Amino acid sequence: LGETPADLLSPQTQPVATEARFAEIRASLRPYAERANELVYLRSDPPDGDVERHTYRIMLNDETQYLSFVWRQGLLIGLRREDE
Repeated sequence: LGETPADLLSPQTQPVATEARFAEIRASLRPYAERANELVYLRSDPPDGDVERHTYRIMLNDETQYLSFVWRQGLLIGLRREDE
């Protein structure tokens, strides 16, 4: 398992992690990584072809939020904040 976090990003999401034009998006995600009090796995949706979605509850600044990570063939293709 010699992979780095960047190895888990799809070619479409790699620019979000590295290019200057996506700095604002990275800044909006930073609190989730740096200040989350709790990250709890909630569920996985049934696969839709080769796409999988896993939803987590996250506590940030004493507020409950939900994040869905979307994967295709083991690579992250999306991250969404969900209302519930």
